[in-house]
Amino acid sequence: MEPLSIYLLFLVIVGLLLTGRLLWSHTNLPWFQSPKKYPNTGVTDTKWAYLLGVKNEIIGVGYYLIMLLFALFFTQNPLAVRLFFLGSIVAFLSSLFLIYIQAKILHKYCLFCLLSSLVNTLVVASIVCELFFF
Repeated sequence: MEPLSIYLLFLVIVGLLLTGRLLWSHTNLPWFQSPKKYPNTGVTDTKWAYLLGVKNEIIGVGYYLIMLLFALFFTQNPLAVRLFFLGSIVAFLSSLFLIYIQAKILHKYCLFCLLSSLVNTLVVASIVCELFFF
């Protein structure tokens, strides 16, 4: 496996863990509740936490599962790399929009949402490097 593929795989796993943690935090299991240091700010309980009636966390977990399959099996296929890039651009733009919503409309932030957005940014940057510089 190439170093960039390993890096991409690492990012996808981190993103999957972050979105999975957000999804599980709504199960009311005591050990998955937000720690006191990072209380639930209510961001994930607003109308902005859904796309067509589906929680953003569920969409995020699905996205990262698809990206995990790509990172494991399709990094050598040029068409798959371009499709992965397109998907990551959509995720990146969605993350930017949701950060805007948190900052300008809700005036509160979700730590795990922000970390997931950072992962999306790093995924896009790594694919840009793969497509245009290596």
